[in-house]
Amino acid sequence: MAISEVLAHHEARAPKLRELRREAVLSMRADGVSYRKIAARLKVSLGTVQNIERGTCRRLGYEAPHQA
Repeated sequence: MAISEVLAHHEARAPKLRELRREAVLSMRADGVSYRKIAARLKVSLGTVQNIERGTCRRLGYEAPHQA
């Protein structure tokens, strides 16, 4: 398989993977899990978790809670 085929396949899957990560973050936040614990569980940065929640809250029209 050529690298261009691999990259094209990855680009096609990226939106779904981002959506799955967003759903996981929001689900864990709803259960009261801290940003740091979510980041550790998903193996992403703390900033990524915070950005996901901020972006979702912005879309829904309310401010994200502040927690480290």
